[in-house]
Amino acid sequence: MELTIPELDEDVLHELLDTINESLDEVEIALENLNADPSRDDILNDIFRHLHSIKGNFRVCFLGPFSNYVHAIEETFSEIRNGRLKFSPIIKEVTLIAVDKLRANMELIEHSTQMDTTEMEEISHHFLMVATAETDQADGAAKNLLNTIVGEDTTELPVAVELPVGEVPAKPTINSEELDNDIRYFQSLALLLERRIPNWRGRAERMLGIVTSVLPYLPYEVDNQQLHAALYVHDIGMAFLPEDILNSTIQLNDEQRAELHDHPVIGYHFLKRLQHWHEASVMVLQHHERIDGKGYPKGITSDQICDGAKLLAVTDAFTSLTSERADRSRRRTVLRALMELSTHSGTQFDEQTVIAFTEMAKQRYKDKE
Repeated sequence: MELTIPELDEDVLHELLDTINESLDEVEIALENLNADPSRDDILNDIFRHLHSIKGNFRVCFLGPFSNYVHAIEETFSEIRNGRLKFSPIIKEVTLIAVDKLRANMELIEHSTQMDTTEMEEISHHFLMVATAETDQADGAAKNLLNTIVGEDTTELPVAVELPVGEVPAKPTINSEELDNDIRYFQSLALLLERRIPNWRGRAERMLGIVTSVLPYLPYEVDNQQLHAALYVHDIGMAFLPEDILNSTIQLNDEQRAELHDHPVIGYHFLKRLQHWHEASVMVLQHHERIDGKGYPKGITSDQICDGAKLLAVTDAFTSLTSERADRSRRRTVLRALMELSTHSGTQFDEQTVIAFTEMAKQRYKDKE
């Protein structure tokens, strides 16, 4: 079904979306807390209250499919609240992924005049099936819903468990003592940066482990030494940002955002001035570019972005999503992170690289069974 986006005053629309996003943040926190202690009726009531409020806000703005979508989720939690259904990890996970989908569709409201709501309607239908399922069949209905959202059988993917990703690999083979010393220096800079940013401790080595795990699944090859250098240096420009930007938990203003968008350029010029690291410098410069040309700093598109930068972009995002962050209360499960990457595959991220991450996660999950 095609939805014509109502013509809303821009300020009203932004206020609406900000309010809904704040409520969704509260829902996410509450779901995690309820998962830790399912006996907390007060948390369950908060979830229901936030969902009801979100549904009403969409309805007031004549966004029927959005209102119906949230209503279907609300119905499931209504049945849990009255004791007929039980809250479970699979219901938590499918609700969180549905929230991610809702956020992605909300972005379309700001930038489109029409949108296809077929997927939203299908998810709504399956949520109502969860809500009306027999008590002992609700988890099975939730699993079917999860398969619908993911688009494949999730028995091969981590659903309600954390997937260990990427032990620290052995030091890369370096044929030159000079290059060896360079990479050690780059690593030391990355470790210094981690001390400035809450929740970044161990980030560089985690990224290194993740990227090493995914390399065998990629349809392209990236020079190992250049990739290691780019990985350690890609955010070095962040070291020059003021504290109010570096550790901000709120939306940046235009001036602050412009400063943030300069950080790949700083890293690029740093590496470019060193012998042997031109390829790595380009990876650093382009790691925030997008396939659709809406990235920064140059706004280039897919064909102009080097493979190393495409890989670095997905690795950076995947690491961020599955780690604790100052602006997010909980890290995401691997499945939820993969769904987030998939949602933006072909627009923000390179499609083949996202597929490689999914295949890597499947294999590692199987190996842990």
